Amino acid sequence: MTEPYTHYRYLLGTYEPGTSAVARKLLRPGMTAIDVGAHLGYYTRLFARCVGEQGRVNAFEPQPESFGILVRNTKRLPHVRCLNMALLDQQRDVVLLRDLHSARDRVSHVADPQRQEGAAITMEAVAMDDVLGEGVRPNLVKIDVEGSELEVLRGMERLLNRSPDVALIVECNPFTLAGNGLTPAQLLGLIQELGFEASIIVESTGRIEQVASADELDPWLRQTKFVNLLCTRP
Repeated sequence: MTEPYTHYRYLLGTYEPGTSAVARKLLRPGMTAIDVGAHLGYYTRLFARCVGEQGRVNAFEPQPESFGILVRNTKRLPHVRCLNMALLDQQRDVVLLRDLHSARDRVSHVADPQRQEGAAITMEAVAMDDVLGEGVRPNLVKIDVEGSELEVLRGMERLLNRSPDVALIVECNPFTLAGNGLTPAQLLGLIQELGFEASIIVESTGRIEQVASADELDPWLRQTKFVNLLCTRP
């Protein structure tokens, strides 16, 4: 996140105001939240404030530089656990690739190192189900992983099954999904297959607009390029 305007919004606490408002409504003291793709810790810190020290926040960030900042930004929050891990659907070696042509710093994603130029590092990815124990039953999971959202969801099915009250906030970005050979329709289909209904979070107002099909999702993506989906069980 090096683009100046976005960076200032982040520092001022006005980054993604609609999604931030939704998270505040969903979380209460004593709850558990998971931040996948925590980056520098904006949502991690927001979740930590909402759940209080009686609650728990697990924050996953694979990119080493971002992870170091995340740790510093949460060092006074004892109820936050930061994990320097890439999450996917199973254990395997992956490449994290930084896109040198992007103005944003949050562009680390699992990719083929030959696909575009960038600073690449190799690391092991794991499934969330293999990291978090049976006692973890989150109330909210946020997933923003530059196009690898489907793989992360597939790797947390056991956690979802044991967490009846969980809600998800999942980024849907056609550009980053396409980088992994995927589409918004496939992401929406998996969300529904897992038993969730999806709604667009309108960032300017915090309003929620349900989308039942890719045809209903596409007009929003043409307007805003990417959206955050609030996913709840019926």
